[in-house]
Amino acid sequence: GELLRGGICHSVQLTAAISNGCIKNGKHNIFIIGDSYAAALFNGLSHYIDNKGSDYIISQMTDGNAPPLFVDGKDDLQRSVITLNNNRINEIKRVQPEVVLLTWSVRETNGVHDKKLAIDALSLTIKKIKEASPDSRIVFIGPVP
Repeated sequence: GELLRGGICHSVQLTAAISNGCIKNGKHNIFIIGDSYAAALFNGLSHYIDNKGSDYIISQMTDGNAPPLFVDGKDDLQRSVITLNNNRINEIKRVQPEVVLLTWSVRETNGVHDKKLAIDALSLTIKKIKEASPDSRIVFIGPVP
């Protein structure tokens, strides 16, 4: 719900994400992509940035059960995970964020459970991000216990 910014920036259509101000276009942009685990990062990051008086801004494109991996599957709203990730890459290309921050639950339905396949899937995502926004730093946060 509120912690994830559900219905505002989490699990919304792309047009809503844009109109709700979830995708920022400016310097020092941290662009969060992934599932609800990624969405949960927003409040902590936002609080930290505010307390430091930093000029960083945060973009968020997160969807329930939609890891930032190009895998067959549906999110919580029965949308294609591949389509959602293509939308994320397109927005990353448009805004050229300084940082792309990604995480997801590896145990969920659309998580890739085989180690080699997971590495291959993550490598493809990194390649697509780098093609879309070559100067962006990519930060991956591993699974939390």
